Amino acid sequence: MKACHTYGRTVEVVGVDTPPKGPNETMRVVCAWCGRELRPGKGQLSHGICLPCAKALDSRCAEACPSVD
Repeated sequence: MKACHTYGRTVEVVGVDTPPKGPNETMRVVCAWCGRELRPGKGQLSHGICLPCAKALDSRCAEACPSVD
Protein backbone atom coordinates (compact mmCIF):
# COMPACT_ATOMS: atom_id res chain seq x y z
CA MET A 1 0.00 0.00 0.00
CA LYS A 2 1.29 3.45 -0.86
CA ALA A 3 1.53 6.25 1.67
CA CYS A 4 -0.09 9.36 0.21
CA HIS A 5 1.32 12.71 1.30
CA THR A 6 -1.04 14.76 -0.90
CA TYR A 7 -3.85 14.50 1.63
CA GLY A 8 -1.63 15.51 4.56
CA ARG A 9 -1.45 12.09 6.18
CA THR A 10 0.30 8.79 5.82
CA VAL A 11 -1.21 5.40 6.43
CA GLU A 12 0.31 2.68 8.56
CA VAL A 13 -0.31 -1.03 8.31
CA VAL A 14 -2.87 -2.38 10.77
CA GLY A 15 -1.07 -3.50 13.89
CA VAL A 16 -0.24 -2.81 17.48
CA ASP A 17 1.90 0.16 18.49
CA THR A 18 2.75 -1.17 21.94
CA PRO A 19 2.31 -4.63 23.44
CA PRO A 20 -0.55 -5.28 25.87
CA LYS A 21 0.28 -4.57 29.52
CA GLY A 22 -0.84 -7.94 30.89
CA PRO A 23 -1.84 -11.43 29.77
CA ASN A 24 -5.58 -10.67 30.02
CA GLU A 25 -5.43 -7.26 28.35
CA THR A 26 -6.00 -7.27 24.60
CA MET A 27 -5.21 -4.19 22.51
CA ARG A 28 -8.31 -2.72 20.84
CA VAL A 29 -7.67 -1.63 17.24
CA VAL A 30 -10.01 0.62 15.22
CA CYS A 31 -9.76 2.10 11.72
CA ALA A 32 -8.43 5.65 11.90
CA TRP A 33 -10.54 6.68 8.89
CA CYS A 34 -14.01 5.18 9.43
CA GLY A 35 -13.93 3.98 13.05
CA ARG A 36 -14.66 0.33 12.25
CA GLU A 37 -13.48 -2.01 14.99
CA LEU A 38 -10.69 -4.18 13.57
CA ARG A 39 -9.77 -6.07 16.74
CA PRO A 40 -12.00 -6.07 19.82
CA GLY A 41 -10.37 -5.74 23.20
CA LYS A 42 -10.52 -4.14 26.62
CA GLY A 43 -7.01 -2.70 26.67
CA GLN A 44 -5.39 0.34 25.11
CA LEU A 45 -6.81 1.81 21.91
CA SER A 46 -4.64 1.70 18.80
CA HIS A 47 -5.38 2.78 15.24
CA GLY A 48 -4.93 1.00 11.93
CA ILE A 49 -6.79 1.03 8.61
CA CYS A 50 -9.44 -1.36 7.33
CA LEU A 51 -9.29 -2.92 3.87
CA PRO A 52 -12.11 -0.81 2.29
CA CYS A 53 -10.44 2.43 3.46
CA ALA A 54 -7.02 1.19 2.31
CA LYS A 55 -8.37 0.40 -1.17
CA ALA A 56 -10.03 3.84 -1.40
CA LEU A 57 -6.82 5.56 -0.30
CA ASP A 58 -4.73 3.59 -2.81
CA SER A 59 -7.04 4.55 -5.67
CA ARG A 60 -6.93 8.25 -4.68
CA CYS A 61 -3.14 8.09 -4.39
CA ALA A 62 -2.84 6.50 -7.82
CA GLU A 63 -4.68 9.49 -9.30
CA ALA A 64 -3.05 12.24 -7.23
CA CYS A 65 0.52 11.11 -6.60
CA PRO A 66 3.16 10.91 -9.34
CA SER A 67 4.39 7.41 -10.03
CA VAL A 68 7.84 6.49 -8.77
CA ASP A 69 10.03 4.59 -11.20
